[in-house]
Amino acid sequence: KVNYTSSGVYTSSVFQNKYCTKLLLNDFEINTINSKYINEGLWKESKEKILQELDKMGLPLMVKANNLGSSIGVFKVKTKEELYWAINTAFKYDKGEHNAKK
Repeated sequence: KVNYTSSGVYTSSVFQNKYCTKLLLNDFEINTINSKYINEGLWKESKEKILQELDKMGLPLMVKANNLGSSIGVFKVKTKEELYWAINTAFKYDKGEHNAKK
């Protein structure tokens, strides 16, 4: 018999989602870095507005797929030109429910 030593399904799914993790940590008054959550639908509708908001955050920025591991779909963006590419590429890695192809 092998004992089960991992988190449950719910805990694993919540903490796999970077945005949910950030909200949960903030609810417990655990400081997190400034960030901007962007889903693919919002990106398609409001690219220019989002890019303006990100510009205010300054460079470099980290772009991460929301629902993937900690090192896959992660890009360090040093220029504005890289930012557009990194966001679009992160969506290709993100397998979250909100990005499911229908």
